[in-house]
Formats: sequence, structure tokens, C-alpha cells
Amino acid sequence: MNIRKSSKWIALLLSALLLIPSFSLASASSSSDISGHWAETNLQEWVEQGLLEGFEANIYKPNKDVTRAEFMTFINRAFGLTGTATLNYSDVQSSTNKWYVKEIGKAVQAGYVKGYTDNTIRPNDLITRQEAAVMLSNLVKDTGASTADLSGFTDADKIATWAKDAVTKVFDLGYLGGYPNNTLKPQKEITRAESVVMINRAMEDQFTIYKKAGTYGAETGQKTIAGDVMITVANVTLKNTIIEGNLILGKGIGEGDVTLDNVTVKGNTIVQGGGVNSIHIINSSLLTIIVDKATGVVRIVASGITVVGAVIAKTPAIFVENALTGAGFGNITITEQANGQIDLSGNFDKVIVEVPGVTVNVVNGTVNTLEVTAAAADTNINLAANTTVTNLILNAATDVTGTGTVVNANVKANGSTLAKRPTNLVVSPGITVVVPDAPVVNPGPSVPSTSISVSNETQLLAALANNYYTHINVTANIAATKTIVINRAVTLNGNGNTISLAGDWTGETNAEKHGILVQSNNVTIDNLKVTLDKVGDTPAWGGNYGIQVYDVTGVTLNNVTVSGADGGILVNASLVTLTGTTDVSGNEFGGIEVSKGTEAVRTDSILTVGANAKILNTTETESKPTIWVEDGEGSVVGWNTLLIEKTVLEKEQTFYLLNVYNEAQLRTAVDQVGLKTISLGDDIGYLTSSLVLDRANTTLDGNGYYIDFESIFDNSDPIERHGIVIVADGVTVTNIYLYSDDEETNWTGSYGIQAYDAKDVVLNNVTVEYFNAGILVNAAQVELTGETVLYYNGFGGIEVSKGTEEGLGNSVLTLSGTIVNEEETEDHPTIWVTRDADGVTDQGTVVGWETRLIEAEGVGDDPQTFYYLNVYNEEQLRTAVDQVGLQTISLGADIEVSEKIVITRDNVTLGGTGPDVNYGIGFINQENSGIIIEANGVKVTDLILLFGSSYGIKVNNATGVKVNNVDIVFFDAAILVNASEVELTGKIYLQGNGSSGIKVAKDAGMTRNSVLTVTGTIDNNSESPSKPTVWVVYDADGVTPQGTFTNSNEDNVFTEVEKKDGDKIIQVNHHLPAPIIP
Repeated sequence: MNIRKSSKWIALLLSALLLIPSFSLASASSSSDISGHWAETNLQEWVEQGLLEGFEANIYKPNKDVTRAEFMTFINRAFGLTGTATLNYSDVQSSTNKWYVKEIGKAVQAGYVKGYTDNTIRPNDLITRQEAAVMLSNLVKDTGASTADLSGFTDADKIATWAKDAVTKVFDLGYLGGYPNNTLKPQKEITRAESVVMINRAMEDQFTIYKKAGTYGAETGQKTIAGDVMITVANVTLKNTIIEGNLILGKGIGEGDVTLDNVTVKGNTIVQGGGVNSIHIINSSLLTIIVDKATGVVRIVASGITVVGAVIAKTPAIFVENALTGAGFGNITITEQANGQIDLSGNFDKVIVEVPGVTVNVVNGTVNTLEVTAAAADTNINLAANTTVTNLILNAATDVTGTGTVVNANVKANGSTLAKRPTNLVVSPGITVVVPDAPVVNPGPSVPSTSISVSNETQLLAALANNYYTHINVTANIAATKTIVINRAVTLNGNGNTISLAGDWTGETNAEKHGILVQSNNVTIDNLKVTLDKVGDTPAWGGNYGIQVYDVTGVTLNNVTVSGADGGILVNASLVTLTGTTDVSGNEFGGIEVSKGTEAVRTDSILTVGANAKILNTTETESKPTIWVEDGEGSVVGWNTLLIEKTVLEKEQTFYLLNVYNEAQLRTAVDQVGLKTISLGDDIGYLTSSLVLDRANTTLDGNGYYIDFESIFDNSDPIERHGIVIVADGVTVTNIYLYSDDEETNWTGSYGIQAYDAKDVVLNNVTVEYFNAGILVNAAQVELTGETVLYYNGFGGIEVSKGTEEGLGNSVLTLSGTIVNEEETEDHPTIWVTRDADGVTDQGTVVGWETRLIEAEGVGDDPQTFYYLNVYNEEQLRTAVDQVGLQTISLGADIEVSEKIVITRDNVTLGGTGPDVNYGIGFINQENSGIIIEANGVKVTDLILLFGSSYGIKVNNATGVKVNNVDIVFFDAAILVNASEVELTGKIYLQGNGSSGIKVAKDAGMTRNSVLTVTGTIDNNSESPSKPTVWVVYDADGVTPQGTFTNSNEDNVFTEVEKKDGDKIIQVNHHLPAPIIP
């Protein structure tokens, strides 16, 4: 059957117009300039959702061209983007006083805008269609390689090289279309209306959107939504739902309410709408709430067992804990919008104020810690009666009013006033605070401290020069002008801040060319980042290190990050210990040098890697190691749990690498006791024998690289014919490609991965290509996570069995991710389970297959159980249609069926393989034929339906049904929309249907009028005056239609003809002109 689309069809598909709704919303103002506009539906929705603002009352200027900054603003609003990057373009900086600075910051932070090569962003330039396509392509989640061919457009050569991939991608996704004259016009400026339509398509593709008031979610159990969710209207209740991505409560909620009941959000919950009567969170778990409402105050109420990990309040808000038994709100950080107000009612663990002029009202309950940071001057805190703050920390001038109680107050800045004296008051040296009794002045000596906080270079150098202080706390990023020299025992705590050095400083002495120079014993540097700007300098090597430890002992570097230097850290005739996480990524020649210089009397260096330490270096290469030791000048202790060792004779050095770069290093790492993670730093080939993982709880991380096996099927020992052999418990293989040159037609027992007699094995994001078969689960317990891809494995995908050795247990394969197997056929299944000699008992089980695959009796001489991604015959098709949990049913071959197929489960997709080659369903019993849809949300796609005496597709009393890229051939009629809501998308091809096309009606006793929406193209070669493409039936009164028909694709040019009996309308026919054959 396999009817291939003709070149004429492909050309018509490629020239499809922008999907432009032509009907109007009743709520559109008759005086508005969007009323009657081709994009009225989308424009009106955006106005109602607060995404599109007018220039004045009812004036939206839909045909006005859009600037780059305006287009970014539309994207930011639609996608709920909140994060802001620092801008340093030549034409726009973060300090620029323009409305668009924040919007551009959001775009840069989200990664969909980078700017031009001349370091400009050009916010006021008009944006073209190809520039808009690039932004959307960068923004939306990766959808894999695009398959669209744009060569059919007459101006395809006008697409800029830098934009071609993006234009192809967004065209493939349906966000961008062509014009009726078969052009794309990539360099044409885009209007406000076109921007709204284009971004709206992307938004609806990327989000699950609730835009009608009502209750959603599962009635019982829990519904899982894999991506992001958006609520755009008030009076929505979402319940019993797990959201794997973000939840956006959009501007369209206005001042209304939204309720989350038993909802888990694993990403961010972004609150952009809602009023004082509230966002209600009941028995729910939210990772992070970000409040970012443009105007007004939003009230957020937590009750029941609700847990909120953290809150970032960028705009005014009221937080209430009511009838709460769970942990409630986590840390609340008040950031970005100065002079705002936050009200608190409940029991809160920690509240942090990071911006000036904020008012915090503790209305009811308690706050364990309330901290005002140094940047938050002029903060006002009002404590109502019977409220308590246990720990109040004031790093900036603050006015504390009200009659509530402060138990412990720590005042670290001048200018604060407390209306009521705290139970315990600590004032830093030299600081004055006003309390009711009298000013409390502490000149310093009466409250001695050996700690000091610094926020600039001058303060830091002064603190280092003062032997009194043993602990120096860096409270802000510091731009230093010269090397920071530490020549006494001290702890320097960076608190996550950065000391940066930049400019032309290339001195000859240590104190002139490094970031930090340590020249004293017993120094600790903690939680600090050091950055230089020496990468790419000429000459390349300048001997600049981020940190040099010189001729001392007892130095500890804990949670230190060094970047931008020639080398990250130099351990020079010293004893240094690394604890926490040491990150030496981004240094030009490598991470850490261990040596001792040229003075013979100096001691060898020893670098100790702490027992629980971690080292990161994302820019390591085989020639730019993470650690290198000059031979005879030092050693590294504790390296074997994190790194591998490599001797470099020509440099007289020993390298220590986080990654492996060739077969010898890989096999060394596999055997290295104590090394728990083996990471690939490059593609590795060509292995001629298996790689055996025999140490428990080891991870092999491919980092997206290949291991290439060559001629392993020639090995005489069967165990050497596999790619990776796992024979230990707790092994994980992740993010790796395995490739072989095995022969597809000659069975040699060669598998990409064999797990043998091992438990708790995880295979994550693994691709296996060109083996006899992909994976063998042999008396093992294996879980597949992420995406498992099986390509060109000659005999099938995954075998589940157990060997012949005595005492082996049955295998268990658990499917937690997705499987891709484009080479599956009926006799080469995706998974097969071998049986015992009795031919009945399976040698293993597959867990979680019900939502991904179908189970069938194997084909061939040996009894087996097969699991398919696709269906290949009528029995499998009917099994799949009835299989609870299986939402996508894909044909793997043409199928003949004895009678009609009835779909009664919601949200099922029945399809072929794609728009170019469609499989078909042919009906043997033409008297009882067709696909009957009696469930909501069903999609029929990429199929050919052949031979029947009734309708090819009949939709009964269902909503949300889509028919996409379907050919219906030789039925009495193509489609019946019966008291249902159906949308036709893609290309609908109708041929040889006796009564022609599509009937819109409702049976007697049904109350819902039918709705047929056509956004795709229809090709009907059966069209005639008596055989319309679409006809809408009327009630017996001759006045009332039984449904509506809307076409929003200008490629379909319909002529409307009433069919009457006297004065009564029987039906309205919609005719297409005869197809034009080029």
C-alpha cells in the first residue's frame, strides 16, 4: 500500500500559508483596530491575557512593524521569562536608562539572543522574519533534526546562511509559513500581528495551557505533565497533577484567583498574575516560587501539607500560611524591585532583603531569621503585636517599628533605629544604633571580634595588613588592581563572591602577575572565585596563575573556583589540601601545576585531594590536563578516586586527567580501584575486544562521545564479541554512543551492551549502532532511563534472557525513559524475552512497557515474547487500541482489518510513520468499516484509509479530535463530524469517495453542535456540484445548523451553496474548486 506523496503534494505543503484564524471573538470591541483583522483571535486572546498592550484605548496597531526589543518583549511575556543577565553591549548596558534594558536582559539570560559580532544588540532596529525565526529557534526546546525542504520557495536563496537552520526549524514546527506566491520573504520586517501569531504558535507548542476557567487534572490518582504548564485566566483549579517543568501563572489571571490542589511542580512556579484574594496552594509541593507581577500585589496562601522550597519575591506580595501542617514557605528572598512591600502571616524560617527601600510587615506569627543585606539600605520592618523575630541581622540602615518582639539583633551598619529594644543586642565595632532607652554606642573594644567584612580592594588589603583579624569575610565582588598577597595565617572566606583582576599586569615577580599569592603557612581560602583575563593573550604563556601557593605548608583551598589564567593554581614548593569542590575550568594551559621552581633547597610540593573533594574542569583536553606535576618536584595524594595518571616523557611531567582520551587510558580507568566515574573526553576507537566493567557502583560517562568497536565479531571467545560487558552491581552507563562494524546478516552473538548476572544497572541516554543486537539483559536487573536509541542492529533491539549456567536468576528490564528504534520490523522486535525449554516460561520480565510498547507472541521457530513500538497486524492493532496507558499507536506496516476500529480511550494518537511515507489500513468487510472515534483528544495522523461503504472516519460525541495528514480513499464519504469538535491539519487527501467529503451534523438526541475547523489543506478529487467537500446539515426547522465549519487556511478557497427544500435549508455545501495540476 505505502502510497508516497507526489511532488505536487509536497510543493503544496511547503507553500502553506501562515495559519490565520478568520473568525472573530464576540468579546472583541467593535471600535478596536483589531476587530475584523485576520489575526483577531490571537490578538484578542493576548489582550485578554495581558500579553498585548495598546498604545491608547482600543488602539493596538496590529500592522505596525516591530523592533528587535519589542519582539523580545513579546517572547518574554508569552514564555514567562524572569531571569535577567548583565548587559555590556556597546549600545546597551545594564546601566542604560531605557525601557528595554530589562527585556533584553531576560532574552540574553534565556539564551535566545546573543547580539551582533560588533558587540551591538540594536534594540531599535526593525526585526525581519528570519531574525524572528532565529530567536524562536534558540528559545524552544530541541526537537531534533528538521526535515523540511525549503527549496520549493522561489526566494529560498534569500535566507541568510546564519538563519537557514533556524528558518527550517520553525517552518518544520509550524511557527512560520509561506505566502500564496510561493515565497518566504525572509528579509521582510514582521508586524505586531504576525509576531503575536508566530509566538503564540510556539507558546502553544511548548506549553500545556489552561485558558478557560474550570477544574483540571486527574479526578483520582495523579496526572503527570512532562513539560511546562501555563494558566492564563482566573478561576482555574488544577489538582492531582505532577508538573515536570515550570508552572507559569500568567498576567491574564489579572486580579483573580487560582487554586493548586495536590500539585507538584518540579521546576519554577512563576507568578505573574493574581490579586489579593489569592493564589491558593493546598497540599502541594513547589520547588521555587518566583513572584514577578508587573503591577499590583498578589496574595499567596499555603495550607495543608504544602511545602515550598524557596521564594524569590521580585515584586510586592502577601504570603500567608493558613491551616498549615506542612513545612510551608522556605527561604523568602526579596530582590530586584526596590521600594516594594512584603506582608507575612505565618511561621517563616528565613527572609532576606536584598534591595533598598523595602517595607516588610510581619502581620502575624514568627520569623526565625530576618536578614537585611548591605545592598538594602532604608529598609522598613514593622512588627505587629504578638509577632516574633528570633534573629534580626542588619547589614544596612533599617527602621524597625511596631510592638513585636526581636529576640536576638545583630547590627552591623550605622543608621538603624529599633522602636523596641531586643532581648539580646550585639553591635559591631564602631557602629551606632538607636534604641528606645538611649543610643547604644560601641566604639569597638567592648565587643572585640577577630572577624571583619570587606567589600572592596582597599578594605581587603587593609584587613590582610591587620594581624588582629583571623577571619576576613568578602561580602561583595571585588575588582582588584594588583595581586592580592597573603603573608600571614588567616581564613579568607569569599562567601561565593569573586576577586577579579584584569588589564596589562605582566610583571616579573610573583607579587605582580598572579591573582592571589599565598606566602604564609596555615592559610585557608574558602568559597571564593578568582578570575583573570589572560586567556588568549599574546604571548600565550605569561606565567599568570589565579592562585599561587609559594614555599609554605598547611594551606587549604575549599570550594575554590579559578578561571581566565594561564594556569589555574600553582602549588610551588608547598603543601596544599583541596576540599569541597575545586573548579579550574577555563584556564588556557590547564588546571593545577605542582612543582618547586629552580631552587634546590626548597621542598617538594605535595597536593592532597581530600577524601570527599571534587574537582571540575570542563575545558580539560589531553594536552591541557587538570593537574600536572613536574617530574621530581612533587606529588599528588588521593588522586586515584577522581583522576587517571599519564606519564608524558617528552615534557618530563606526569598528567592527572578527569577524562580518558584513548583506549589505553579507558582500560586503565576501568581497572583503577577507587575511581567511581570514568568520563570520556573524546571519541575512542578502535577497540577490538569487549570493555568489561567489573567494579561495583562505577559510572561510565560518555559525555556524548563514541566508543568505536572494530571486528569484534571475529573474536573466538564469545564474551569478547560484545561492546560493553557489565558484570558488577550498581553500574551506570550514561550519555554514550557505541558503534560497531558488525555484519547485519551474519549472527555472531554480538551485542552493544551485555549486563550479566548484575543488579541495579542503569543505562541512561545510550545509543547502540551496527551490532547484531543492541542490548542483552542476561540474568540481570537493568533500568533504561533517558533516551535509548537503537540503530541498524541487524537482529533487533534488546534481548531479555538468562544464560545456561546453573543458579542464574530471571532478568528484569525496567523502562523509565523512551526508546527509539527505527529499524524495528515484525521479525526484528524492539525487545524480545527468551523462554525456557518448555516454550512457555519467560526468562525475564519487562516492567513499564504498557505505556510505550505492545506485547505479542514472537514470530519464528523459537517461542518468545516480543515487545513492539509499532503494530504490524490486525490483532496487534486491536490490542493496542484497547491497551490502557498506551497513548501512541504507530503502524509499522500496511494492515488489513476485518471490520471497523473503535477508539474509546481519551488522548490516543493513531498514526503511521510520517508525512512522506504513510502506512495504510484497508478494510476487508466494507459494510462495517472505518475508524470510529468515541473519545476526547484523539489524533489520527499520517495514515491512509482504504475501502469502505460508510465513512473513513466517524467522530461521535467527542471533543479535541485532530485529523492530520490523512488520505481517505474509496469510502462512501470521508469523515463524519457527529456532535463533535474536530480539527483538520496538515494535508487531507480525499479520493473516490462516493458522496464526496466531510459531513458536519449531529444525531437525534445529541445536544452538542458539531465544530469543524480546517487549518490544513484539503485536496478532494471527488468534488462535483452534487458532491461537496464539506456539508453542514440543518435541523428540521430549516433554520438551525447542526454545526459550524471554519476554514483558516487561504489555500482552501470554498464556495458556499445552500441546498433548500422550499424555504427551508436542508444543508449548506462548501465546494472547493477543481484541483490545479501543475
